[in-house]
Amino acid sequence: MLKRTSGIIDIKGVIGLFDKGYHTGSEIKTAIDLGVNIMVAIPEHASHTPDPNYDITHFTYNKENDTYACPQNETLTTNGTWYSKQRNNGAATKMKHYLSEACLTCPMQGNCTKNPKGRLVERANMLNTSNKTRPISKPIKRPAKDGNAS
Repeated sequence: MLKRTSGIIDIKGVIGLFDKGYHTGSEIKTAIDLGVNIMVAIPEHASHTPDPNYDITHFTYNKENDTYACPQNETLTTNGTWYSKQRNNGAATKMKHYLSEACLTCPMQGNCTKNPKGRLVERANMLNTSNKTRPISKPIKRPAKDGNAS
């Protein structure tokens, strides 16, 4: 949508308002690349765990090690493979899977997942662009050329 609009009018300096359908990392990256500040309505997670204290928002991603820490402080690792996942709109997203053998003996497994094989966390390849929840009332600042927000 922004690419099409940028071909019609000058959108530099414009603040774009994205609804829930445009909160993806690829859409946010397009806005940043085009120099457009945006406000985004980020939807709630579609599915929840048996205990909300074990929703993905309570897991911590370690970028340096490419791992997650669960609320029980166990480490979930990935084999590094990017998988293609079809979205409802037909678009494919690249995802990594993270899991831990510790889930199999964790006393909180029933709170965290219904899967008897343990918790599986998926991370999209564009998540580094969109993994911060931001209030809709504040524009997302695009990075300046020196790496600082402008």
